[in-house]
Amino acid sequence: ERGVGGSAEGRAVTDEDFRRFIVSHWDGWNDIQRAKATLWKRQRDEKTARERPADFIQRVAPHHPLPSHLRPIIDLFERGEHERVRACISLPPGHAKTLTILRCMAWWMQYHGGDINAYLTYSSDKALFESRRARAIAADAGVQFGESDAMGAWENDEGGYFLAAGAGGGIMGRRISGWCVYDDPYKNREEADSEIVNQRIWETLTEVIVPRMEGGSILVVMQRWNPDDMVGRIVDELGWEYVNLPALAEEGDPLGRAPGEALWADNPLYTVAELEKIRAIQGEWSFSALYQGRPRPRGHNVFGTETYRAVPLANHRRIIYGDPAASEKTTADEGA
Repeated sequence: ERGVGGSAEGRAVTDEDFRRFIVSHWDGWNDIQRAKATLWKRQRDEKTARERPADFIQRVAPHHPLPSHLRPIIDLFERGEHERVRACISLPPGHAKTLTILRCMAWWMQYHGGDINAYLTYSSDKALFESRRARAIAADAGVQFGESDAMGAWENDEGGYFLAAGAGGGIMGRRISGWCVYDDPYKNREEADSEIVNQRIWETLTEVIVPRMEGGSILVVMQRWNPDDMVGRIVDELGWEYVNLPALAEEGDPLGRAPGEALWADNPLYTVAELEKIRAIQGEWSFSALYQGRPRPRGHNVFGTETYRAVPLANHRRIIYGDPAASEKTTADEGA
């Protein structure tokens, strides 16, 4: 054998050869160990120094800057590191809320790897589609995955999960320690106006999701439909935090905008002029709900908020009267 100390005699290595080799290379050996320790420490520091959600989004999507109107969503996820959040946000359609939510959840999966998170939307097909997007974002960010890669429940290498399901189905058999996000629980107005659908979504929230939270946070983000939709009922009955971000700013705007200023003014699809076109097409009633987050009962513009006065029925004759002619035109008189 060739000597470790560099002898070319081909003799066997003795203890003395090994001792001389160690002594002569000791400084280099220490340098290697110090380099390894520095690398390990840097890796731990990078994992521990939690990148803020906005910085994470900038890293994974450098060519798509975060719209400033979505800062309230970012703030809630940051608060979720230190407190249990229960909040609702209303946003107009098409304002990039879903993609921002998915990026924030991918951020959480990277820096809170052991947590179980849930994403719920109006259908299971839609939930699975968005789950694929969230997994792709997480992969781009460097998240390592575990054994389960099913889109309804994919796993990272720290035992955390991303669960996806329809809003009316919920997450059975799982405890949620991270985030549970409802993203548009209604597919359309028909669902939002349905008492059956509303009750199913409400029961899933109160009887399945809330009891299964283990210190995690819940966020509901949606466009408004009617006063008794999911957000309306949560605010009225549960008293959760609520932020409304109207397409056109109103007095006391939460983002500090001047009245009439567009929410996403640098997007050519949602300038003030374009929003006024949408208002003209939809009508004031629909625009007020979907884009301004101010749902009104049907007929509110004509009759105002309904009021009732109880009167004793004893010794009174009961008469029911209705006047469907709400127009000032005389052509409607016969209908009255």
